[in-house]
Amino acid sequence: MRLFWMAWGFAVLLILASVGGTAWVFAVSDGWSDALRIGARGGALVASLAAFVGAFRLALLATASLRFVLAQNLAALIVMELDDLRQAVQERAESLAGQAAEEMPTVPGMTWQSSEALRIPRFFGDREEIRRLLGPATEQTLEQVLLSLQSYNQIVDKMKSQDADRSAALDLWKEIAVVQERLKLAAREVAPFCIAN
Repeated sequence: MRLFWMAWGFAVLLILASVGGTAWVFAVSDGWSDALRIGARGGALVASLAAFVGAFRLALLATASLRFVLAQNLAALIVMELDDLRQAVQERAESLAGQAAEEMPTVPGMTWQSSEALRIPRFFGDREEIRRLLGPATEQTLEQVLLSLQSYNQIVDKMKSQDADRSAALDLWKEIAVVQERLKLAAREVAPFCIAN
């Protein structure tokens, strides 16, 4: 962020210096001979134009550095939420593994204990920002995570709405394995953006 402010500060100073210097040259060259006056003013205008080009390049550098910082911050937020989600998925997987190890209920009316739905991370509301700052490949990888979360939650809702048998629990187990795999891919995709400058 410091680079952003430094670049913008230098750009503004460059413009002010070029405008002030050109105005000063025009003011002091009034009494000079025609050839000298034209040469001095022409040189001042060329120098001023070069200063404006330099200021524009500094502004581009400042914008690029700000974009880099924003990408880092967004990636850090996504990594934190993915880690929270990974822990929640691990808890669900351990719970399902414990249930699978138990004997299947044989008494009518007994069902498999339904798992809780997984929370959809907040960063999915900023897909345009993800695409702009982290790139379309990262957005597509995170989109796959979202689809697997939605699929898992649909199975959870289905299990809550009817008697769940072993096949429903197996479907849930398969889907949670998909979620875990896609979370790993997403973490690998986002991690490079978190590397400090």
